[in-house]
Amino acid sequence: MPKETKCPNCGAPMVEDQCPNCGTRRIQREKPPKKEGAVFQDKTFKWMMIGLFVFGFLIFLANFTDNIATRMTEGDWEEEEEESAQVGTMVNPIAYGSTGIYHNKARDFDVEVCVTQVLRSESALDFIAGLGDYYKEPGVGKEYLLAKVRIQGVKDGKRQKISLSGYHNFACASASGFFYDRAYIPDLAPVISDIYPGEATEGYLCFIVETGDPVLIGFRGDSGAGAAWFASA
Repeated sequence: MPKETKCPNCGAPMVEDQCPNCGTRRIQREKPPKKEGAVFQDKTFKWMMIGLFVFGFLIFLANFTDNIATRMTEGDWEEEEEESAQVGTMVNPIAYGSTGIYHNKARDFDVEVCVTQVLRSESALDFIAGLGDYYKEPGVGKEYLLAKVRIQGVKDGKRQKISLSGYHNFACASASGFFYDRAYIPDLAPVISDIYPGEATEGYLCFIVETGDPVLIGFRGDSGAGAAWFASA
């Protein structure tokens, strides 16, 4: 049954939405419209928060990737401070022409390493030029450095092949810790190869270094931190 109210015009009882006496209709109150501004603000805040989260994640990812890239290059050759006084470190390298023993803790193998020959400047350039027209000038203030190294397998606790390569196992750095770029020279032989305990391999390494810089040659195992550093003169 419809709710009876008085007509606002004549005071007669209203029937449904109209006065039977004067015909006045009752005004229906509409629900207030939803505030679009509030919805818009809510959505804007939501997307702002999502944007800030994505932006922060991208910055974190960039820093993380950069840290990983650094550790995969120079970081793998860093030394512990307490070990800096030992022979074979960057501050106390093994003398040129002397043999150093490198122990790989992860693989439990020992190898003897020796830098047997170093050619620089014109001597290195003449050696490389004799291989063919593959090389380019090293640049102003720079020179080629060729280092011949010999590696002898002493022991391997697991009697496994010792994986070796001139690219992955050797580095060239200044005494201050700046790492130099490697130079790729086709037909540069002999080439360092994998060995078993009791076997030996030797080969040339080639780098582009600052002219006259008394650089160091570093060796590390295929899986294990630490390195053995050798003087180049």
